[in-house]
Amino acid sequence: MQEYTIELRNGSRSTYCIKESLRKNGFVYKNKIWFKKTSSRFELLRWKHVWGIKCFVYVEDLHERGKTYRKDYFQVHKPLWKDRYLCAYCGRILPKNQLAIDHIIPVQKAKTSRFWQGILRLFFKDGVNDHGNLTTACKRCNSRKGAKTSFWVLRGMIGKSFFFWVFLKLMAMVGILSFLLYGIMKL
Repeated sequence: MQEYTIELRNGSRSTYCIKESLRKNGFVYKNKIWFKKTSSRFELLRWKHVWGIKCFVYVEDLHERGKTYRKDYFQVHKPLWKDRYLCAYCGRILPKNQLAIDHIIPVQKAKTSRFWQGILRLFFKDGVNDHGNLTTACKRCNSRKGAKTSFWVLRGMIGKSFFFWVFLKLMAMVGILSFLLYGIMKL
C-alpha cells in the first residue's frame, strides 16, 4: 500500500483555530506547514474536504527531493570534455564545481500541482528525481528559474542536448553573415 504525505498550509483560512485538533490527529508542525503520513485514501479525502483548508497530497518517494540525486546524476551523465558540463538553459560549458543539478519540473510544483504530478507520472517513472527530469544548470540560470515552469520546462528539456546548442550557434552565425553580406551588397 502506498504511503501519502498530507500537507496543510495557511492560506486565506488560518490553521491556528484548529491546531489542537490537528495535533490530536497526528499532524506535525514544521516550517509553517502541518504534515501527516498516511496510507488511507479515506483520510486523504477527509482532510481535503471537511476542513476546507489548502491541502496538498503527494507520494513522498515520487515528489520529494532525493538525498543523492546530484551524485547519481554525475554517475550516469558523463562530461562533454574533461570535467565540463553544459548548462541546459544558456548553453555555457562550465566545470562540475560551478554547476547545480536542477529539477526541470520543480520539486515544489510536483508537490502542490496535480497537473505536474500527472506529467511526472506520464513521462518520468521515478518521479521528480528521475534522470530525465534532472539537468545541469549554471548557478545564475538555476537561481533565475527557481520554481518556475512554463517555457523553462521546455528550455530545460531541449537544452539538455549538445546538438541543440551547436545548431543554435550555427544559425546565429548564418544570421550574422547574411546581415554582413547584405550590408556589403548594398554598398
